[in-house]
Amino acid sequence: MANAVPNAASCTEPASAADFADTDPTTWWAAVERRLSAVFALAQTAGRDLAAAGGGRIVHVLDARGLTGEAGATIDATIGSATIVLTKSPARELGPVGLAVNAVAVAAPPQDGFTEPTPHHVAQTIAFLGDPRLPSLTGQILPCTGGTVRTRA
Repeated sequence: MANAVPNAASCTEPASAADFADTDPTTWWAAVERRLSAVFALAQTAGRDLAAAGGGRIVHVLDARGLTGEAGATIDATIGSATIVLTKSPARELGPVGLAVNAVAVAAPPQDGFTEPTPHHVAQTIAFLGDPRLPSLTGQILPCTGGTVRTRA
């Protein structure tokens, strides 16, 4: 998985589960700015460095709530959705210089008998998306959710 770069979407703390209607706008924007700025900065730096090196792969890790939304998790879902756009648009821009940008959407442990996505499952999905033998695989979002999310982003 040469030239794969982790990003901040997987390294950030979850937001509180406060109701959307009760969320203070200052708290909202501070959380969104802090977390999304980290994703943007890492992706931009990696994109520049990898493009200058002749290409490579960036694999974002995002909260699967960005695919579906979830009551009580609006900030997490917003960051996940924004990370999808920070995957798809740079994939279009950087594809011509040999840089693929993809993402894995990871869910919290599922319920109702679904398989829990283990760290090994997530790592395998990242390795697949980071495989340099798949140069045309770019701009894709793969859910790693144990089957609880079955959608395209």
